[in-house]
Amino acid sequence: MTTDPPASDTDASAVADAADTAAADEQRDVVVVGGGAAGLSAALFTARYDLDTLVFDRGPSAIRQAYVVENYLGLPAITPEELLSVGRTQVEDAGGSVVEDAVTDVVPLAAGDDAPRFRVETADGRAVETGAVVAASAYDADYLPEDVDPTAVDEGGRTDRDGLYVAGWLTEGPHQVVACAGQGARVGKTVVSNRRRADGWWDAVATYYDWSVPEGRYDEAEWHESMDAWLADTRPEAVSDERFERVSEAVKADRLAFETTATERDERVASGREALREGLDWPSEG
Repeated sequence: MTTDPPASDTDASAVADAADTAAADEQRDVVVVGGGAAGLSAALFTARYDLDTLVFDRGPSAIRQAYVVENYLGLPAITPEELLSVGRTQVEDAGGSVVEDAVTDVVPLAAGDDAPRFRVETADGRAVETGAVVAASAYDADYLPEDVDPTAVDEGGRTDRDGLYVAGWLTEGPHQVVACAGQGARVGKTVVSNRRRADGWWDAVATYYDWSVPEGRYDEAEWHESMDAWLADTRPEAVSDERFERVSEAVKADRLAFETTATERDERVASGREALREGLDWPSEG
């Protein structure tokens, strides 16, 4: 009878490399685990920045413990199911995807330039590679890497592991729907800001804002002069001329995209009202 030789360090490394390079079903920019207030809010911000965002939503949502939500600013009284329905529609209208599937494991991958940092595995056998994971489940964090403490995060939801963020109840923050939504928004903004840093934006210009202004607010000579001066003042010494020009152009384009015509505003408001009517099962106007 013969026995196999003991595995060498090289063999173990090869197995690890094989696991890291195993083909995934798909790749996404951002994967959000949990479709409650925090998860959907984070996903809304990343999707609106055109990051390919996927939300896995299956399991108990903390918001469903409430019989009715009466302290969400702008919505005097709404059921948890209605609030989540409208939230899912918002994320999907922004370009994100929400699917019913439970995440079982978030596997760190070998580090590399522009390479996905994680493989997200689900109960239905799906495998998705991504550069950013937002853990926003309410109760279960067993899918996270063992070395990650979901309560040890900064104000932007960042953990000690690059690309892994936490939002909502897992952080042991306030157990209020509106607070979780606000924290999710902050985490979503942080994900975008870090993506910008990876693209060469320096700290002073990387902060992500998502708002709108009337058409013509920015595109004037005085505004361009002011922006040029600000960009020059904040430029770190290590930034090359090529990088400075590239990022400056992107920053200006980002600000100009805030401009909204009256027609665009009216169309967006009408679309938003229709989404509310559908989510709340209200009769259509007219």
